[in-house]
Amino acid sequence: MKLSIKTPKGKYRYKFIPLFVGTKIIDKEISARNIKEFKRILYKVGVEFILSYGTLLGAVRENDFISHDEDIDLSMSHKDLPLLLSSLFLLREHGFEVCRYDRRGLISFIKDNEYIDVYIFKNMTEDILICGREVMPAHFLQSTTSLIFKDEEFWVPKDYVKYLEFFYGNNWKTPVQFYHYELPKWKRNLNVIIQHIKEFLPDKIFYALVEPGDRKYREPLLRKINEQYTK
Repeated sequence: MKLSIKTPKGKYRYKFIPLFVGTKIIDKEISARNIKEFKRILYKVGVEFILSYGTLLGAVRENDFISHDEDIDLSMSHKDLPLLLSSLFLLREHGFEVCRYDRRGLISFIKDNEYIDVYIFKNMTEDILICGREVMPAHFLQSTTSLIFKDEEFWVPKDYVKYLEFFYGNNWKTPVQFYHYELPKWKRNLNVIIQHIKEFLPDKIFYALVEPGDRKYREPLLRKINEQYTK
């Protein structure tokens, strides 16, 4: 069954592909091509993003994608969402297909079996941004600098060390394998079923189902912001 996204250029229809951590290891060569092409397409139409999460961690710590990571992580401002949606058909022309559109603010693209997750952050407060369960200080997205990664210039948080400390702790320089690729088949199948169910739930039921877990996930991050980033 195909889903659709309402865009300024009409309905964009796509096939939902369940994604779950622990199912594949990133192909660095393909991902390097993808991220550079993705950037050129979106920057040309005015959509800017920053390297984030594991992608930023790998770029800063190893000048490469992390070997045990799964995909590319990018973050952008919600104000540019209309431009991104308007670009979906253009991205399709270049082989980038939407495979997930999380109503909480995440769009995933796939090309050559490699994924790009785009986190779309909006204001929770004046100083805090939110995207689904994720929160972070607003200046991480609003104040940026450039970083050379894969022989290409990308935007990153100006204080990217603080960003990495915020999400990964003071020991972010020490590699820790977060994803494990030995999940039993039954567990993978169960998560695929759960993702399908969530995708087709009405908004009221969906948010009632996910919000308790999202709130619990955000709590320590919000405490950290209040303790370290607010006066």
